[in-house]
Amino acid sequence: MSEIILYTKPNCKLCEETESWLRQLGATWKAVDITADVALYGRYQTRVPVVVLDSYELSAPFSFDGLAAFLNHPGVHKSVARTLPAERNEDGLAFKISAWFARHWLAFINTIIAIYLGLPLLAPVLMVNGLNGPASVIYRVYQFACHQLPQRSYFLFGPQVVYSLQELNELAGTDQLAGYPLYGEYREFAGNEQVGFKVALCQRDIAIYGSMLACGLMFSLVRKRVRPIPLWVYLAVGLGPMALDGGSQLLSYMLPGWMPGGVPRESTWLLRAITGALFGWATMWLALPYLQESFTAIDERLA
Repeated sequence: MSEIILYTKPNCKLCEETESWLRQLGATWKAVDITADVALYGRYQTRVPVVVLDSYELSAPFSFDGLAAFLNHPGVHKSVARTLPAERNEDGLAFKISAWFARHWLAFINTIIAIYLGLPLLAPVLMVNGLNGPASVIYRVYQFACHQLPQRSYFLFGPQVVYSLQELNELAGTDQLAGYPLYGEYREFAGNEQVGFKVALCQRDIAIYGSMLACGLMFSLVRKRVRPIPLWVYLAVGLGPMALDGGSQLLSYMLPGWMPGGVPRESTWLLRAITGALFGWATMWLALPYLQESFTAIDERLA
């Protein structure tokens, strides 16, 4: 008979009973304490005792008769036990990619967020250096994700970082802001030497992705010590303030008569920054602990 392996853990009465049964059956086995190996513990912690013979394993709970059949009658293995997973192919590209991502998923997410946040900040840098073509590509690509309204965006390399619509009209001229509030040259306005050049994401989006990146970097220092926030906290603190601030702006433009004097409501850059940062922070605090738990389990299985 092939070698029998018994996976156990300390203070396990079922494990002791299984050893008694093995002695009664006249079997010889090798006992392995799973607490001495992280990978084995992650795999068997909820299933010990586990008896392994050839390519099959028998996990608790099982009966004395089931154990006897498992050891003495190979033909009935499949009826009382499941086949062990196939040996992994460590040379395969898919395995290498899976193993790498399971260990470096957070760095990957942080890098993607950093790139997504960095390109809109690069656009005004390109503009001020006369590289209008590459900057235009960035502006146009990000228009699919952001409205880029100038009075709700930051400006770099100008006298001010933020402008009201009235200030933009006075400095840039109403001819460059035609199509207010969402169409024509108004949305396309990227800035000039008088006002500076527009960042390709609005103030709220900058706050969202900036706080997500900061939270992701901080999470790399704490990892398993952080628990996800309750869903009600996410809705009340993360989603609620942003929905109230942004939703009231949108409704005031769609239904101008709803606001006093029929004037659409414009939030402030500070409110956009605060509500966006709260949303980004809450989203990461809700998601990252769950992702950590999932990828840790994947990493242990791959190990």
